[in-house]
Amino acid sequence: EMCIRDSNNSEINGADYLPSDGFIIYIDSMRFIPENCGLIKVNLRAYTINLDKLIEETMIFPDLSSTVCMPVYKKKKILTVSNLDPTAVIIASLEVFDKELLKDRILGFIVLNAFIDSVSKEPISDVNAVNYRLNEGHFQLPIYCEYPFSTPFKMDKVIMLDTIPCASVLVRIKKLPSGKQDMEYEEPPEYKTGEYHTMYCTFSPEERDLMSERILEHSSTLKEVIESWRAREGIKTELREIEAVEWLTSFMKAAPHAYIFDYKYYEKYNPTAGILFSIEGFHNCPTNLPLVVLCTFNPPGEYYETSRNPSSSFLISSVQFDSPQKSMRFSETAQRMTGINDTERWQLILDIRSVTFEKGEPKLVEWGWSIISLFDRSHGGTYVNTGLHQLPVYKAPLPASVLSDVAKASDLHVYMQDLATRHPSVKYVEPMSIIVLLKDFRYQNVYKGTFEYKRFNKNAIPKAQWGAYDYNIQTHARVEKGPKLKELVPSGETAESYQQRITEAAKKLSLIHISEPTRRYANSYAVFCLKKK
Repeated sequence: EMCIRDSNNSEINGADYLPSDGFIIYIDSMRFIPENCGLIKVNLRAYTINLDKLIEETMIFPDLSSTVCMPVYKKKKILTVSNLDPTAVIIASLEVFDKELLKDRILGFIVLNAFIDSVSKEPISDVNAVNYRLNEGHFQLPIYCEYPFSTPFKMDKVIMLDTIPCASVLVRIKKLPSGKQDMEYEEPPEYKTGEYHTMYCTFSPEERDLMSERILEHSSTLKEVIESWRAREGIKTELREIEAVEWLTSFMKAAPHAYIFDYKYYEKYNPTAGILFSIEGFHNCPTNLPLVVLCTFNPPGEYYETSRNPSSSFLISSVQFDSPQKSMRFSETAQRMTGINDTERWQLILDIRSVTFEKGEPKLVEWGWSIISLFDRSHGGTYVNTGLHQLPVYKAPLPASVLSDVAKASDLHVYMQDLATRHPSVKYVEPMSIIVLLKDFRYQNVYKGTFEYKRFNKNAIPKAQWGAYDYNIQTHARVEKGPKLKELVPSGETAESYQQRITEAAKKLSLIHISEPTRRYANSYAVFCLKKK
């Protein structure tokens, strides 16, 4: 069941495709779908390279006796459109009913070129092409959890998009026999035979480990999920399968650009796998000095007690000297944090400081601070607070007296926004923000880029201030033209040596004595380990 065949498509060596030909698309099944999804409706469409619609949408539903994790479809769609555009691309949106939020969402998309060049075997980009073949074969396709709709359509752009960890769709494309408009349904091969080609779908070692965990877990049938939803609505009558599908799909009317299902709810937190954490950088820095960030776990926030215990703290200090002074970026590798128990509402305090040198002597200046929750418990379990978070910065110094109350907050965003209105020492450094990436370590294929400003999550910032904090394409162009951090490197010194002086001074003045983030901590409140990813 777990076998994965890494091979290229060998079924595309037949005759050229003719305008009068037709083909069949089989949607066979899906693998390792997130448990929060429930029933997934496949909306099958075909577009030109310029994303003009070629066929009307076809809706495909699963067998309700199959499971949420491995839904089975065994459905086909016949395409016999005369003179079908050779640039045709098949795009299916996977529509899901979020069983926790009770809202319609798009889980993601599968994408496949219908035709390839007869010689190069590459996708067709010329609408006037004549020598091309059907992209025939058995495919295991990744589920892209970003929108693939950009013109002109290019598959090499699509394959760079984020994908759902472990998840895939098994699809077959088969040419219709000459002169036929239809043919009998052909049963799919068993997955273990390895006939589905993974040329578009590769899995990381972390994903393969997650598969081995999930395949041992119980997964509800889709019928059980629908009955549970109906029970929550106070409906007790049983439905036949066709009636159950009709009842559920009456709620499912998402457009192709509806909200994407939230990444963070794919898989519940596993302490062994851990969390990936990185600070991407800042925006609207009020100083032109390189900044460092002292990260401390809360609770208990020991660093801010009288003893200044640094055992639960670590330092982020390596900056990109080619980045703008106004929006400086860090070059630190993501930190992997493992073994953190999920019984506490763990947070990370981000204490922002700069280091100056006066007559060779270092001086530490506090600029501000921020805070982020490591976990999300809003969906009936503990999940890593996965996302690219744009957080507001509060004025220094950090009022240590508030940390114990902050640690109890069930919704940190709401609590901090309220605290900023009533506590005299909690005020914003407007409009400065710090950009933080958190994700489950097993989610290797999400948030793969750096400083992806189009994906900043601004929920921690009061909505009335979103405009002031906004980072868009115009903002990016403007700040990139501004002065760079490398202009601050002292004369006669390299960026590397200047960086080393800053890091060593920050460690010394912050009482941090960690040469590498691989030190293992064992405290009464947590056991965790930091590793370079």
